[in-house]
Amino acid sequence: MMKRLIEFFLSAILSFILTISAEPSQAGFLGVFAKSDLEKCEDSQSFSELKLGHHQALTGPRQDKNFGQMEPVQNILKGPIRKAANRTGMLRICREGGEVDACTATLLNDHLLLTNAHCLEATQRSGRAIGMYLFLGYEKYADYSDRPRYDVRIEPVEIGSSKDLDYAILELEKPVPNIAPLKASVRDPEAGETMTIVSHALGGIMRVTRGGCVADAGRPVVGLNVLHWCDTRAGSSGALGFADEDRALLFLHASGDAAEDIRDRGPNQGIRMTALLKQSDILRQMFTPKPADPCEDLKLGSGLSCEAIDGRAVVTNNLILEPVIEAPVVQIEEPIIEAPIFVGIDEEIRFLRDNCDRGNAEACSDLSTILRFEEGGVGPEVIDASDKSCHLGVVDECTFLHFIFEDEWWKKSNEFYDERALDYIVIGCRKGDEFSCEKLWSLFEENLVMPTREEAIEFSGIFSSACSQGEQFSCEVKSKLVAGIEAHK
Repeated sequence: MMKRLIEFFLSAILSFILTISAEPSQAGFLGVFAKSDLEKCEDSQSFSELKLGHHQALTGPRQDKNFGQMEPVQNILKGPIRKAANRTGMLRICREGGEVDACTATLLNDHLLLTNAHCLEATQRSGRAIGMYLFLGYEKYADYSDRPRYDVRIEPVEIGSSKDLDYAILELEKPVPNIAPLKASVRDPEAGETMTIVSHALGGIMRVTRGGCVADAGRPVVGLNVLHWCDTRAGSSGALGFADEDRALLFLHASGDAAEDIRDRGPNQGIRMTALLKQSDILRQMFTPKPADPCEDLKLGSGLSCEAIDGRAVVTNNLILEPVIEAPVVQIEEPIIEAPIFVGIDEEIRFLRDNCDRGNAEACSDLSTILRFEEGGVGPEVIDASDKSCHLGVVDECTFLHFIFEDEWWKKSNEFYDERALDYIVIGCRKGDEFSCEKLWSLFEENLVMPTREEAIEFSGIFSSACSQGEQFSCEVKSKLVAGIEAHK
């Protein structure tokens, strides 16, 4: 009896040792509890029990209640979207506790992939990542079980902070065949520029967002972030955004606006690729243009050889050892990063405050935007920064403040229209903004603002100023006001 008991304990100890030493690439020294969670995750109905944590948002008109304007890519067989789809994969993530999550990832070459740092971190619903797998070519629901699966090493090759440079570069256990290094230019988007995102929204089949997918028309770049209006959902984190015009890489998508009502949502956010290029050695080596070889295009005869010296091609006649040709080299400039890159958000806020105090309108506007995201609301400093920016000429900030104070007026149901809301819409109209002028006139027509004859004369001057700046609607309104003033002499 004692012998059997000893054998039982020895067997249990051996089983424990084998368990914690198995699969070092995924579980490592996380121990048997983590491995148990990993097995629970892997057994969860082929990873179908997703609990996606990071918020994403549909920003435009909803053609589909779940996916907005996102389209399946399965019927796109050629062109830049197909090329992007061929290196885009679904990153299935097993977490402590056995739950399953998903992000999007892009193959940089045959063994490295790019995604968000927050995909690896613990969420509000579940623990940190303990196992990751990349699925490629998942474009039809029927294809899920047949798609090749690649184990992903849990330790990142490079990783930033999810609070600012939200990126991670991961490595596969084995390379993907027939995948060449990603080649593309890198730049920041222009205001209102059209773009495209390919992602695995909701951890499902691959979809492309192109309809309504544009950079923010007012502030496409704020600090480290690109603001865009492309539909995304949970699972889209880690997708690349690229330009329609020249296919340049613009941003690594990271998050969406959390507002429940689509009418209240602001733009979604991605990390500027230009900022990542400055931070990441791997990305910088991949995407920074290399100097052209000055000897490459020279057609040399017998006995001649070429050598690049100080950026010039020096061709030598090997028979007489005498330089005979010199050709200038065409230098390719490195990607230009227009805005400064900051170590953290606090440093960026201090920089913007200083420049706003010096009267820089864009700094005040950017400060207001960043504080709204950081504070999750509209506080006194946001109001003050937007007010300075509005009076310095950024009409969008005038419109923003108008809506803030008009919303307060609606909630209080006051009889008289809010004077602050009226003041900001007047400033916008005086500066020639079409929306502001139309809004001001609608307040007259709805009797929310009923000016005296003296005030009507003043408003006529405002519309006249906007008319002189080419705002046609204001020219028509000015004529109506003048006619009304003449009729009530």
